[in-house]
Amino acid sequence: MGIHDLAADPTRGYFLYTAKLESTELQSWITSVTVGDSRSYNLKSVYFARTLRLNVLDIWNCTFGESHPVWNLVTAPLLSDSLEHIWVLSAADDPERALKQLALPPALLLSAYLGHLQELRVALWRLSCERERDVALSHLLSRLPADRIANIEIVYRCPHRSPHLDRWKLLFSVLDDVIATTHFSSLTTITMALHTLYSLDVDYTRAAVDSLPFSRIWAETFTMSSISLTSPGADETCSVNRRVSERAEALAEAHTERITLTLELGLPLRPEHKTTVLYVRRPSL
Repeated sequence: MGIHDLAADPTRGYFLYTAKLESTELQSWITSVTVGDSRSYNLKSVYFARTLRLNVLDIWNCTFGESHPVWNLVTAPLLSDSLEHIWVLSAADDPERALKQLALPPALLLSAYLGHLQELRVALWRLSCERERDVALSHLLSRLPADRIANIEIVYRCPHRSPHLDRWKLLFSVLDDVIATTHFSSLTTITMALHTLYSLDVDYTRAAVDSLPFSRIWAETFTMSSISLTSPGADETCSVNRRVSERAEALAEAHTERITLTLELGLPLRPEHKTTVLYVRRPSL
């Protein structure tokens, strides 16, 4: 079910419209929707929201703001048993506007109503390589509850013949800074992917990653598990694996009740060469 280019006023009318259409649906798309009422509603005891169940909530190009009443949609009583994925996409090429379209309330992911949430996927498709992708990552991580994030996956897409490795490496620095100052107690894996139109040498990329000046806290907390290169149409993946203890691998598979945060930077490429670096948490002694 999709709701597109809707201006709903008051907010109760929007919720009623949404609940009636979505009562038997598994996925909802909300695109370019505005709601012109500042009042707050809780749907826990509202009759028309009793049957609202969603598996995926897909929000495209909506500048709701963190305190917007539209987020009360998640207070529908059955939503906590069904909602597993929230996808937020911005097609804005201006960094300031793009960040406004990612303004999820920090408390949203801590809500008891979202106890079964598994994935938060955020896409900034038109924020170019030359724009502030590192700022967007820092902004997003600073506003999420660290103790609910189990896995971070970042996809950096670059269409240039000479990929912007320096810009990609800035994202590693952002992650390092955040981990050094924030207690990501549940974070077990970090996946950094570089998608390009042209192939890269895996050894060259590994050397570039190895040269990063990670902090002591990062070095004590995470270790590189593997780096791999996948090319379109290739039957095999060229990879370099580093031995990780079984205890660390088990830890990386734990915390299934936590959230995987996926951030996509740039439009999907065709063809797409993929370089993927995987870090896992070191086991506690």
